Amino acid sequence: MKSWLFAALAIVGQWTDVSKIDAHQTMCLAQTIYHEARGEPVRGQLLVAEVVLNRVETEGFPKTICKVVYQRGGTGKAQFSWTNGKKQLDDWTSFYNAVEIAVLMQTGGINRQHPGVLFFFNPRIERPSWADDMKVVTKAGDHLFLAFKDGRA
Repeated sequence: MKSWLFAALAIVGQWTDVSKIDAHQTMCLAQTIYHEARGEPVRGQLLVAEVVLNRVETEGFPKTICKVVYQRGGTGKAQFSWTNGKKQLDDWTSFYNAVEIAVLMQTGGINRQHPGVLFFFNPRIERPSWADDMKVVTKAGDHLFLAFKDGRA
């Protein structure tokens, strides 16, 4: 594991107990926040983290953060677009912020607001057909955040 991740965890640990979280899982969550939402408002970054964490706790999804992040759909398509190829971390300030959000969301330092939100997309980039079977719960920045219409999570 990169030493800068441990340094970031140590700094964030000043405000919360990081002893119960796994650095590898935190890295998967932080990379997802960074690659999917670094240009979004903080609320959008929090919601991306919430989608991943909600999936971990939802039947039918993998039970770890990294397995959720790297899960492929029935067609073999990535659940999170950034996992389709090598993506570089080139904005270290944004990545540090993503690590901080990842830690705080895992430790309860920031409470989740939308327990049923399991999906998101940017309608300026695509309008996936699966979204027709979902309800929009909220919007943050350029992303819409969705849940199942029947309320199941």
